[in-house]
Amino acid sequence: NLMIYRCDGTNWQPIYGSYTTSTDGNYKWVKLSNYAFPSFSYFAIAAAPSNNANLTNLTLSQGTLTPVFNFNTTVYTASVANNITSLTVTPVVTDTGARIRVNSVPVTSGVASGPINLSVGPNVITTVVTAEDTFTTRTYTVTVTRLPSSNAQLSNLSISQGTLTPVFADMAS
Repeated sequence: NLMIYRCDGTNWQPIYGSYTTSTDGNYKWVKLSNYAFPSFSYFAIAAAPSNNANLTNLTLSQGTLTPVFNFNTTVYTASVANNITSLTVTPVVTDTGARIRVNSVPVTSGVASGPINLSVGPNVITTVVTAEDTFTTRTYTVTVTRLPSSNAQLSNLSISQGTLTPVFADMAS
């Protein structure tokens, strides 16, 4: 596919419409149909920007995606132990012209995001891929559940009046 652009001397604008192409020696000709040309214009012909907003991979530094990653699947879950307080996400785009944002922060394809803090319970992480055409987007959502602590031991015990006998011993240490 080709994209044809017209410049009025200052701004480049895409021209939408039908066209035909032909080759004559070293030149490639483009004929536009149903387009009225202003008296002065520059033209450029380029490959149309990609509308591919897919990921080829999405990984977490902690936990495992469920289901296994597939570019057509956009909703995932994962669980992590209570001692995991943050993780990173590494998205990889199919088309190198696409842009990625993880929780609204730009991320480079194939490079881990910054640390994402996890609260106990469900944490929603969104990865938005914007295609090179800047219009097409796809959102991948991962809900990471940080499990509650399994430690039910007290670290301190006090009473409002009197003395505790025997003295409280911290069993969590």
